[in-house]
Amino acid sequence: MPPHNPNDEHHTTAADEPQRRRAIRRRLPIFFIDMSGRGNDYWVTVSWKPTDPWAVTLSIPHSTSPVDWLLARDLLWSGLNIPTGSGDVRIEPVTARDLDDEDQIEIRLYGRRNARCAHLIVTRRDLWEFLQATKAHFPDARDTARAGIDAEIARLLARPTAAPGEEAT
Repeated sequence: MPPHNPNDEHHTTAADEPQRRRAIRRRLPIFFIDMSGRGNDYWVTVSWKPTDPWAVTLSIPHSTSPVDWLLARDLLWSGLNIPTGSGDVRIEPVTARDLDDEDQIEIRLYGRRNARCAHLIVTRRDLWEFLQATKAHFPDARDTARAGIDAEIARLLARPTAAPGEEAT
């Protein structure tokens, strides 16, 4: 028997599923404005793990060790198109000012008691590409719910119908 080809989806089994879901890790360029108001270009690491599919970890470089923020993946998806979030994390799309610029996403991370905030500016394209890569391994809740509804509609439509007053067979 030939070895299993992981790219051949027609021959995967439930036992293969954990191997198909791999962690995704990307470095993204950002413009970071710290809580004192100073700004610099940095690289952050965003990562997604199949063991926690609803979350994305954002690792921000710091002098001693990275600072990790755990963000809801659906919050990031929503923030690509509309202002979203409350509390410690708020995300907002920013439209490019001229044709040479790219649309951006502003992620605001609030410290204790919302007194100060760090701003991260990332291109919309970079964040979208990362989130799209996670979706290939784990569809978002709306896709999952939609698939369940579609299956239920198909099941209902497949049932025989009866004329009024008659019993379906």
